[in-house]
Amino acid sequence: MLRLALGDDTATVTARQLRDLLNRLITAGQWQEGDRDVPVIADAGYDAFRLAFLLKDLPVEMLARMHSDRVLLRALPPRQPHTMGRPPRHGG
Repeated sequence: MLRLALGDDTATVTARQLRDLLNRLITAGQWQEGDRDVPVIADAGYDAFRLAFLLKDLPVEMLARMHSDRVLLRALPPRQPHTMGRPPRHGG
């Protein structure tokens, strides 16, 4: 268990721990070239997109729960002049 210091980035610390773990697995011969990617399963408190980016050079497959308020929509289109009513909050 590692206690985070004030100002530590959770995703960076988690990626470092996962990188160390995977290196130990490879050194011990538990994972070899040609094996399936190692599944990494995370709860909603982790930034899965950032973790996947930080671990992109490793043989990992990320799966994470998302917060129920997470929005995966495109940006809003520009508002047309003389449009009435409340503008939409999210794109299509």
